Amino acid sequence: MFIGRSMVHKYPRYMQDFYNWNKVFVRYCDGGAFTGDIEYVDPVTNLHFRGARTFEAVMDDLLAKGLKNAKNAMLAETSTGGYPAMLYCDHFHDLLPNTPRVKCLADAAHFIHV
Repeated sequence: MFIGRSMVHKYPRYMQDFYNWNKVFVRYCDGGAFTGDIEYVDPVTNLHFRGARTFEAVMDDLLAKGLKNAKNAMLAETSTGGYPAMLYCDHFHDLLPNTPRVKCLADAAHFIHV
């Protein structure tokens, strides 16, 4: 199972290692690295800041659909999504205790030096 969209291509000539893996793309949409988990909803923007719940819901759904039986799993993303891929790497690994190979990849991750 491959979570993310970096290195994804359906033809083996372009991506020999991962072309035939199951792939899941979760659009990075929360702006907070999937870490927000608050009840407050901003009344002006209607933003919810509940990315952590989104990540957990996606993982629960994927585990129920067979991810828990994967022989190989990779959590990967590019650009701004690379940051949450790194943040969730250990948790992703913990969710798959029976998966022999669990890897994480932050491909061209974007970090702001503050």
